[in-house]
Amino acid sequence: MKLEAVKKKLAKISPSWVGEKHVPSLIRQLNKTFLKSKLYFDSSRYEDLYYKEHAVIVSGQYCPRVMGIPENMIITLSFPKDQKKIKLSKKAARFLELKILRTIYHEYRHKHQQKHRGWNYTKQYRSKTSTPKQRYYGNPDELDAHA
Repeated sequence: MKLEAVKKKLAKISPSWVGEKHVPSLIRQLNKTFLKSKLYFDSSRYEDLYYKEHAVIVSGQYCPRVMGIPENMIITLSFPKDQKKIKLSKKAARFLELKILRTIYHEYRHKHQQKHRGWNYTKQYRSKTSTPKQRYYGNPDELDAHA
């Protein structure tokens, strides 16, 4: 699926997110919208502190074709554990749309990197006092995908 088509589909459904929504219905709507693509949405919960306008954390994972399993992208929307429903203003719904779009773009970049490299992996940054962020951004593929 072309990225412009992804952008148009998200722009079409994001206004319906305004108001109070059940998390499963939001995930079902996203999966139904991208039914024919290799893009899947799921949800998780977190217990950390959060800002009400930015309560949804969006993350993604590109999975190349492995042993007969077709390639796909999984986009995870993480919601606060203490909320059964999510309440989004018009501005928050637009911001969530942009976060989802940026995550999809990021994963498409990983797809492009993988197709041109095959199974060769790049050298990782090694540090004596390595934090999770240093390991993540020490990967040249991540730097490229975030650029």
